[in-house]
Amino acid sequence: RIKMNSIGSVNNIANDSSYHGGAAIAAYISVDPGAADTTGLTWGWWGSGYDFFAQVFPADTLTEKMTGYQQLLWEHKQSGNGWDFEASDTLRGCWVGWNAQSNDVEMAIPKSILLTPKYLPNFSIPKEIAIMIYAGENSSPWRADYASLAGKKGYLLKLTDLTDISEKINSKIPSDFKLSQNYPNPFNPTTKINFALPSENYVKIKVFNVLGKEVAVLANSVYSAGNHSVEFDAKALSTGIYFYSIEAGNFMQVNKMLLLK
Repeated sequence: RIKMNSIGSVNNIANDSSYHGGAAIAAYISVDPGAADTTGLTWGWWGSGYDFFAQVFPADTLTEKMTGYQQLLWEHKQSGNGWDFEASDTLRGCWVGWNAQSNDVEMAIPKSILLTPKYLPNFSIPKEIAIMIYAGENSSPWRADYASLAGKKGYLLKLTDLTDISEKINSKIPSDFKLSQNYPNPFNPTTKINFALPSENYVKIKVFNVLGKEVAVLANSVYSAGNHSVEFDAKALSTGIYFYSIEAGNFMQVNKMLLLK
């Protein structure tokens, strides 16, 4: 999903006296609600000659590094296609433009810079999309959207005068029920069991020994649609074969696992 936060920590843009009349915005791209893996985008006017300044930065510079992509700075120049300011960084594949008549800013950054597995694990996206930012000169809240652009590989963000919003850009809801093989297997003494739900359901996951006696209940509540996991701790059990079952709606499945101590 793409999450937009108009009051992000961008002090280097918003609170710097050398900026003149420019908006400061922060776009956050994250995998989960915890936003553990986050990359931000900001823009503003630089005081010296009003050159355009764009910066790509991680959420926490103490723990996340994006060496070589921290700052992108272009000089002002005229162009013949309606844009008063247009420049590109061919080395990194970035592009930025400004139209004085409409006061729109457009910025394109390839997904390879922002969305690498190192920063956003398990995040799948369409192949043909691009990042762009459109903004006026006021500092009101912004909205982030995405759209597809043929031939571009990145994300497209459109900013309008709306409150912050989150949107899913890639559905991760499974199409079928699934109970996966536990991992590791064999195990000692803990193992993880993954399961998938195409819709919200009341889920029961139980563990039985070879005699059919219930030895543990790992899940007994409502789960939302999506991929989930539970952990089984068998430190109080003896070596042997065990079975784990899932009941979710009309779906039932039993798998076998081996505890080796």
